Amino acid sequence: MDTMSMVSSILSAQAGNTQMQVQASIIKSNADAEKFAVQTLLGGQASLEGLMVAMSVITMLALLYFGVLFFRRMERSFADVI
Repeated sequence: MDTMSMVSSILSAQAGNTQMQVQASIIKSNADAEKFAVQTLLGGQASLEGLMVAMSVITMLALLYFGVLFFRRMERSFADVI
């Protein structure tokens, strides 16, 4: 085995290890988020802050408003052929 292939195999092993660490971190954060959501829905220890709820509601209403405006504007060009 030449030096370049050894270096290449070591680097790919390190990259695989790093990728596994990132993947484990993402899975853990997703699991924590799901646990928080379940605890909140069941009325457990976790509680949502009012500001977070308000921002979510405002964002949702803004998306709904702009979605309706976009739909009404694009509705004129829809083909009504059945």
